[in-house]
Amino acid sequence: MSARLVPLAEVADRDAARWAELAERSIDAHPFFEPRFLLTSARHRAEARDLAVVFAEDGDDLVAVLPIGIESRIGGLPIRTVSTNGPFLRRWAGRHHPLVDASSPARALELLLGGMRRLRQPGLLDLSRFPVDGPLAEALAAAAQSTGARVLEREREERVIALPDAAGSTPWARTDAPDFVLPHRGGEAKRRIQRDARGLAAQLDAPLELDDRGADPAGSAAEFLDLEDEGWKGDAARGGEGFRLTGQDGWFTEILAAFAADGRLTVNVLGGGGTDVHLSVNLRSASAEFGFVDTFDRRFHKFRPGVLGRAAAMHKILRTPGTDYFDPCINPSFVESQRLYPGIRTQASLLVAYGGVRSAGLLSALPAARRIRDRLGRPRG
Repeated sequence: MSARLVPLAEVADRDAARWAELAERSIDAHPFFEPRFLLTSARHRAEARDLAVVFAEDGDDLVAVLPIGIESRIGGLPIRTVSTNGPFLRRWAGRHHPLVDASSPARALELLLGGMRRLRQPGLLDLSRFPVDGPLAEALAAAAQSTGARVLEREREERVIALPDAAGSTPWARTDAPDFVLPHRGGEAKRRIQRDARGLAAQLDAPLELDDRGADPAGSAAEFLDLEDEGWKGDAARGGEGFRLTGQDGWFTEILAAFAADGRLTVNVLGGGGTDVHLSVNLRSASAEFGFVDTFDRRFHKFRPGVLGRAAAMHKILRTPGTDYFDPCINPSFVESQRLYPGIRTQASLLVAYGGVRSAGLLSALPAARRIRDRLGRPRG
């Protein structure tokens, strides 16, 4: 079993090329663990430079890639773990599962777990945002059984998604449907979004349009940054965390350029009459599209441009040939935006003891240790 651990900032060109090829043939592919995302991030962001990459190989073939960091606590307890849930990935990666060769996913994960055991790292893997069902979950179960690893599910979380039904169609595939129709919502929600759309069009004195400007990453990045600066995110006194304000505009601009280079960037712009109101940036991986960031012109906030822009973009994405699904990667705390999307994807935070007897013992003791911690932390009296 062969696995190599390479600091992200030291990944060689040959490994980067093989990594990119694996991303194209991965099961349940996503853009956040692709080299164009992570290597770009390592050039710009200190917290990304702290990451390392595990390359699992089967002979000459690269079959699995997992970016990791080392965390000193898990579940509030002082236990060191190998983790996909450090500060950078937790904030910017909508999914955290490894890139795994689709031709033999169980074998690839077996090589990954078995190889990691020889890398002299903490024997516990904190694997967050992992799908609870489907072929990748089945592959992990098979790999754990074959390597003797133990898996503890710490918590589950439901995330929204939009995908075709089993027949390969979708309610949004009707080209004659208005862009803002939400078949899965109740009557008042449907009426409200239509009122907002009419109100925005009247304010702009022009019909609403949705354009894709992914072919112009530099121009799209500049407009996005300008819009962001005009709102609270550009105001330090209001707790702003915009890209320019935090000095991350170069990173953002280069991410867009990296995905645009081979047509993997979508920048959906909702507006009318020459005025752009909402911009959403999506990254494409294999046959799926993933939300990255969005912003809007605060002058039109009463028309809920974020809701309108996301709804219109969802229609367009699901009508794009070759698109299997759209994952908006929205945090569950954004309740109103979550309601736009009709599907649910359940994911879990897993703790995998891959390091032998000692790590398995720690895993077994963890639930009891957490109960003791919680009991001691309760106020008395």
